[in-house]
Amino acid sequence: MKSHLFLATLLLSTFVYGQIETRPLPIQNTTDANRIQAHPNVVTLPFWDDFSTVADLPGELWEFSESTAISSSISILAPSLNVAVLDGIDSLGNLYDESRFYPGLTDQLISCQIDLSPNANDNSIYLSFFWQAGGLGDLPEDPGDSLRLQFLDADSVWVSVWNESAQNVSSTSTFFQEIINVTSQYRHENFRFKFERFGSQQGPWDNWLIDYVYLNSGRNANDLTYLDRTFSGSLSSFIRNYHEMPAEHFFQAPEAFIDFQSMESGNLQDDPYTLEVDYELVITNTSDTVRFTDDHFFLSNEIKTITLNQTPSIPMREDADSIVFVNTVTSNFNDATDPINYRVNDTLRNTYVFHEHYGYDDGTAELSAGVRQNGTVAILFDIPVRDTLTAVDIFFPRVFPTQVNKSITVKVWRSLDGSDEITDGTLTVSDSSINNYTRVSLDKAVIVSDTIYVGYMQSSVEYVGVGLDLNNSGLSDRIYFQNQDEWVQNNSVPGIMMIRPVFENNSETLLNAKTRPTLNLFPNPVKDMLRIAGAYERIEIWSLSGQLIKTETNLENHNVSQLEN
Repeated sequence: MKSHLFLATLLLSTFVYGQIETRPLPIQNTTDANRIQAHPNVVTLPFWDDFSTVADLPGELWEFSESTAISSSISILAPSLNVAVLDGIDSLGNLYDESRFYPGLTDQLISCQIDLSPNANDNSIYLSFFWQAGGLGDLPEDPGDSLRLQFLDADSVWVSVWNESAQNVSSTSTFFQEIINVTSQYRHENFRFKFERFGSQQGPWDNWLIDYVYLNSGRNANDLTYLDRTFSGSLSSFIRNYHEMPAEHFFQAPEAFIDFQSMESGNLQDDPYTLEVDYELVITNTSDTVRFTDDHFFLSNEIKTITLNQTPSIPMREDADSIVFVNTVTSNFNDATDPINYRVNDTLRNTYVFHEHYGYDDGTAELSAGVRQNGTVAILFDIPVRDTLTAVDIFFPRVFPTQVNKSITVKVWRSLDGSDEITDGTLTVSDSSINNYTRVSLDKAVIVSDTIYVGYMQSSVEYVGVGLDLNNSGLSDRIYFQNQDEWVQNNSVPGIMMIRPVFENNSETLLNAKTRPTLNLFPNPVKDMLRIAGAYERIEIWSLSGQLIKTETNLENHNVSQLEN
């Protein structure tokens, strides 16, 4: 009976679009979970945390909360950067109880000890916080799915003071704010509060997101605005469509790729405000720097996506092979610093490595996407420069049930209208670390340009999931999948799958222009006899599909009349 129930929860928590299927992912940390323990320090008011200064786990204001992970990409229009994620998996990616179908207690976010004894007679102490159900993750929607807040009273008893059921959630893309009075029975020296999530114990389903937790005196039930201007979402790439690309390809025509950038920002105060954004893009190889300033108007208590009014002007590099860009945006520094330092959420920073691959995705997966039943997936790429494709990078996240040891065949096509497959490579899926790509070397390197399709075919009828980045949803139509031997363009699955073509430099690939020997080849085009003037050892002629069709030593004339056009 338990196996049938486990199957049911997977089906209920899976989104199927045609033959492409998506599943939620565990929000895992990359640091030692033992870092979060019972902290001996005791704090006093104010207590404030928007999680913007931590990367993976809650900071030292929280204890015994290693089961809760921190994410910068799963929320939608959050009050500030980073949120705490409560789901059915701990921060190391482990199931709570794979045998239990019915909802149970899983993640908890527990504050450290807060001494409220000096405020024993103060009726103006309130706790406020923002919450969102689902976000870009899995929506809690089953009976029993809920989020609960408890206070620890003077007798060390946990008392429920607030509860939200999934059945009452009216929006999955809105952060709601709550404020709760800390009454007299809780104003003691050992006060704590905790958030508890109830739902599936079998995987990363039923996400509840927490942000901007604030406990202080001198408040009232209407104290829901703050002298804080924030950045709350990641900064988009400064190049069109792609997040990263090969440096040599980019510098062929930088102006063709430069794009306007956007980010989520907020004005949490009670008055309209003009946010001044300071922009900086540094090329670390040369220390070249681009700077400008943008102004953006916000209504009171407004969180929205803004697009910068300018684009960076990047100097040309003729010898570019690997370039690292560090991109920083900072808001104007007049946010309040007392009693809370609201300036900590005023900066976003991205690092881009332009070296050997094309990447639509930003390196972080919000869901997984895949096919079953011997399915095939292809991603369209436009390659503006003729170059040698040698490998493919794919991110295989941790999914449930496990996909470790399942095999796929990575493939590359020039078109999907026939049998124009040009190369492939095989791979057995291993247990990847967080957002860590697996590189698959192709059976043979091929020279490509213009349009190519990169993807994979699986022989297993079971699900194999690839990371799905939901922050570049405008490129979802570049995903194709086979449906009964017919290629179908995706129009339903949001986001882009984390598959990247790789153009590695090695001695057997196409010579770069700056290292090519001095040779004269004529006539061009050639019909019968090719003449080559200059020093060389041998000539190799390859077809456009990557096949070696002729090899000869150093001759003055080469007869090519027998070759196809």
